[in-house]
Amino acid sequence: MRNRVRIPGYFWIIAFSLLLISCGGTHLVHIPVVHKTPLEPVAERTLMAWGVNVDITPPPGIPLAGFSSFSCKAKGVRNKIMAHIIYIKPMEGKPVALVQCDLLSGSLLVHHKVGELIADQTDVELSGLVMAGSHTHSAPGNYFGADFYNMNASNKMGFDQKLYEFFSTRIAEGIIEAYKHRKPARIGSGGIEIYGLTANRSFPAYMQNKDLDRTKPIDKFSAINPLMHIIRIDCLDNDGIYKPLAAFVNFSIHPNTNPIDLGGVYNGDVSAYVERLTANRISKRYNLSWEPVYAAANATHADTNPWYGKGVDEDFSDLYRLGNEISEKAFECFTKMDGNLKDNGKIEYSVKELDIFENNTFERITVAKNPKVGWPTLGGAQGRGRQNILSYFPPIAPGCPRIIFTHGEQGHKRPALGPLQYLLNPRKSFPHLLFLQVLRIGDTVIMALPWEITNHLGKRISDEAKKEGELLNWDAKSFIVMSCSNDYWGYVTTPEEYQVQWYEGSSNLYGPHTGDFIKAHMVDMVKRLAKGEASHQLSDKWLFSLKAREYFPKDSGNKKDTVMKRRMHSNPIFYSLKKEEESFWSFKWYDVGPWDIELHSPLVSVEVSKDNTEWKPLLLDGVPVNDSGLDIAITCEKKKTKYKMGLYNVKWYNLPARDGNYYRFVFQPRLNLAVFYSPSFMW
Repeated sequence: MRNRVRIPGYFWIIAFSLLLISCGGTHLVHIPVVHKTPLEPVAERTLMAWGVNVDITPPPGIPLAGFSSFSCKAKGVRNKIMAHIIYIKPMEGKPVALVQCDLLSGSLLVHHKVGELIADQTDVELSGLVMAGSHTHSAPGNYFGADFYNMNASNKMGFDQKLYEFFSTRIAEGIIEAYKHRKPARIGSGGIEIYGLTANRSFPAYMQNKDLDRTKPIDKFSAINPLMHIIRIDCLDNDGIYKPLAAFVNFSIHPNTNPIDLGGVYNGDVSAYVERLTANRISKRYNLSWEPVYAAANATHADTNPWYGKGVDEDFSDLYRLGNEISEKAFECFTKMDGNLKDNGKIEYSVKELDIFENNTFERITVAKNPKVGWPTLGGAQGRGRQNILSYFPPIAPGCPRIIFTHGEQGHKRPALGPLQYLLNPRKSFPHLLFLQVLRIGDTVIMALPWEITNHLGKRISDEAKKEGELLNWDAKSFIVMSCSNDYWGYVTTPEEYQVQWYEGSSNLYGPHTGDFIKAHMVDMVKRLAKGEASHQLSDKWLFSLKAREYFPKDSGNKKDTVMKRRMHSNPIFYSLKKEEESFWSFKWYDVGPWDIELHSPLVSVEVSKDNTEWKPLLLDGVPVNDSGLDIAITCEKKKTKYKMGLYNVKWYNLPARDGNYYRFVFQPRLNLAVFYSPSFMW
């Protein structure tokens, strides 16, 4: 029997009071969004497509999402936050725009606003737009369309309107660019199973599932979704040859390294390494005249963690190591598709949008009308999650379900703070406008959902959807459940996993039947799409009312009065650290303030010279060394100094072998300030 340690009652009173105090200082904003009709699609002689990589890295100082109060504000960036955008248009019919962002998740508000912004200049309608998050925990939060996650996902509370506008505008510009540059294309799909690089972090909950295949040994390394599924798109180059353009990839990996362990900088976690390294491999092998797009979305990953090794507190070198192993598998799968792509892939999709407060029953399956989080949510996920000291004590400890009175809508869940929960997070603050989407792209069906979905629930959904498709003689082959898409609703589990109340079940807001409710909707949508009965019924307009705070840096005002000359703070310095840590060159300089530094534009690169006179851009293995890559970090040391400028630090990691050459940092213009060079240094 579990030893139960009683936590004094005054602890909860103090904790609750502190939480209430921290909610102060917000103001209410109302964000209207209009559902607009896009341009009429034009029939083409062949499949058309294009893709772009859009930098969506905001200024320093934005709260980071995924670890709640255990996180921090971003000091700067290492590995840019990107939106990977792929536009695909069939010969007949409507196109899709696939957007994968290096963010915690999609956002219904951002998704709908992007649909509005692109309508006048593209033929992409809202139903055909998908926004999937890679689920990095080192990217900004505070951009969601529901107060609950704006108040709880990041270390600082409140919706940031400027951040939302920044993301929406940048993503919309990328889709418009992809539409305008579309070229004749071919499409195909493939998959590969990957074991040993991920593990199930909630194995006791997983083992509760009644329909597991127990004829084979099961451990945390097999209790995963091993499939990496790739949709590959090639485009016609100027030389008349079709060459790789993009890959839209689903793999269950769940990147969630604590940003504090990574220096508190924006980064795409292990997924960013998979993205960049695979794109580099593709570009090098196929001799491309364009930059390839590798979009790394998350499949059914809720109870999964990357496996870095036992006892590893991961840093960037660990992210690189694991990302490189995954990239090798991805590249192997990608190259096996050579010569197997078609120019006539079918594109179709269907959506549902419903208010779950008003429509909480479907096919006799009912979910809770009153969303709640359970006590174990406060303790964080097991494995490499948000676990803290409180997770060792009931009722916060995982596996402490309610045993009696389980007939209510929340079943075995013990709601955190009991009836006081709605004082902190009112019922209306929870996400309740549900956007469901099914897309067919070639022979692949993607079921895009806003939850983090456990592996076994995802298997049940995809298996049943595939079965229904086969009964209707639908020629689709792969059925993929994609998490964190178009919005964010926390976690969802199977009923069996829910009843033991680990972190994932505790964070399942709408009760034990949520998974079956989703499955019923997805199967219904697949059946209707297979019959040619796609639904596109959406509201004409939406109004999002949110509690807001401003974290985006404020404009410095009159630039002539506040901007002075760029200057050096100190000479470049080499830091040689312990064997298990990264060595680097560092240089501090004064530059424009955080508002104007524009981390989403190229800022820093490295040049090399043999004689300290003639300089050229440094290439390592054919890849330029700059802040768009993996090895340059930029942090803001002070927002404003005596020079009325910001103080910044650039660090260059993963250094080449010593060769006696000279190197220097190059800083691109900002505002009215010209190119700036650091003093040279020999390496």
